Amino acid sequence: MALLKAMHSASQASLKLPTPKFNMPPASATELARTGALTKHIQALNEAERPHKDRIDKLSALNATFVKLMKKHQKV
Repeated sequence: MALLKAMHSASQASLKLPTPKFNMPPASATELARTGALTKHIQALNEAERPHKDRIDKLSALNATFVKLMKKHQKV
C-alpha cells in the first residue's frame, strides 16, 4: 500500500512540472511575406487536391458497400 501511495504522489508531482516559456523574436517583414506566400501556396495545393479527395471518398464508400454485400453473400 505504501508503494501505491508513493507511486501516486510521484505521478502527481510529475503533473505539476512548470511549463517552459518560449520567447519568440518578432518576425521581420520578409519572414512575414515568405510565410504569407507559403500559406497561399498551401491553400492552392489543397484546392487542387479537393477533386481527388472527393473521388477517394466516393471510392471508399463504394468499397464499403461492396464489402457489406460480400459479407451478406457469404452468410447466405
